[in-house]
Amino acid sequence: MYCFTDADRNLNVQRDIEIKVIKENESPILYRIKPGECFIYPTKDKSLKMQISSTVYEDLEVNRNLENAPEEETIELKPDDYKMALYYFSIKDINGENSEQLIKQKRKQLENLISNTATITQVYDSDIYGLETLDKQDYITLVTTPTTSLKNLNVIEMKKDKGKIVSIKFKISNHENNK
Repeated sequence: MYCFTDADRNLNVQRDIEIKVIKENESPILYRIKPGECFIYPTKDKSLKMQISSTVYEDLEVNRNLENAPEEETIELKPDDYKMALYYFSIKDINGENSEQLIKQKRKQLENLISNTATITQVYDSDIYGLETLDKQDYITLVTTPTTSLKNLNVIEMKKDKGKIVSIKFKISNHENNK
C-alpha cells in the first residue's frame, strides 16, 4: 500500500493523483487516486514501476523491489511551483473594490509564467470530443475575465521548459462533479 503526502506541508495530498503502473512488454495501466486515498496494487511480481503525476505536483517515477518492500509506504510528492501558480492564477476569483488592479496583476503574473510560443489547448466536456487551441493572450483573457465557470477549470497537463510554461491542456467542466 502506498500513501502520498505533500513534501512541503507534511499533509495528505489534496489533489487527485494519476498512477501509471508500467510492466515489461505490456501497455501501462492507469489508476486515479482521490485526495487522501492510498494506492493498493496486489501483484505477485517481484518489482513495481510507477509513474506518478498530478496537476500540482512534480512528476515522479518510483521503482520498488517488492521482495523486501514494507507492507505500507508513504511517498512524498514535491509541489511544482509552476503548476501551483498556473492553477492558482487560473481559478482565482477576482471581485471587490480592487478588482481592476488585481486583474492587471494576475495578467502580468501569467504573462511572466507562460512562454510566448506556448501551446494551449482547451478540451471540451461533451459527448463529441472537441479541442480548441488558444494563444497565450486568449488564455490569459479567458482566465482573467471574472466568471463562475473558472471554478470548474481543471488543468489536465502542463509542461515547462527553461523557466517558462510551454504547454497547457485544460478543460472547464460543465458540472462541479466532473472535475
